[in-house]
Amino acid sequence: MKPRDEETYTRDTSLIKNYLLERLNRIAALEGEDLRKN
Repeated sequence: MKPRDEETYTRDTSLIKNYLLERLNRIAALEGEDLRKN
């Protein structure tokens, strides 16, 4: 992989990670207590 590609890949990957974390946090906030019990 060329450095440029690697940079793009890393950026895209962290964007995806941030997006997924945001979704998880939103779901957790909505479900609240249910998640903590399990």
